[in-house]
Amino acid sequence: MRSGLPVYWVPCFDGGLWQNKGHASFWRAGHRALLEGTALEVIRYFIYALEKETAEPLAFLSRPIQPERQARLFAGTRNLWCAAVLGVMSGREVIFDGGKWAAVLPGITGELQRRGGSLCSVSLSQKSPSATLAL
Repeated sequence: MRSGLPVYWVPCFDGGLWQNKGHASFWRAGHRALLEGTALEVIRYFIYALEKETAEPLAFLSRPIQPERQARLFAGTRNLWCAAVLGVMSGREVIFDGGKWAAVLPGITGELQRRGGSLCSVSLSQKSPSATLAL
């Protein structure tokens, strides 16, 4: 903490245990929202890991996905910590556009607002982390 490096302290919870009212690093997301539309190998990887599959890993990643296993995966939720902050720390702005979140280069948010899109801007400063929602 005394290294001279910029340190951003982001609390785990805001508003009580397992709560985030806009100023915490904790958030919860459904597996469907996180994984739908990703490469099939990624979906297979999560099935492999979360179901503690014992087959040879690389061979498993190329097998067809059993519909019931994908349905079980997509029905789950995941507690995430600091994931939303990583995009901001990379110098990008985190936006919500068209039903999806994205970490974009600065300046993209102005174009989004001109098109009438919604914007969730997350910013970190040395004084105070903040999240702002503008519709």
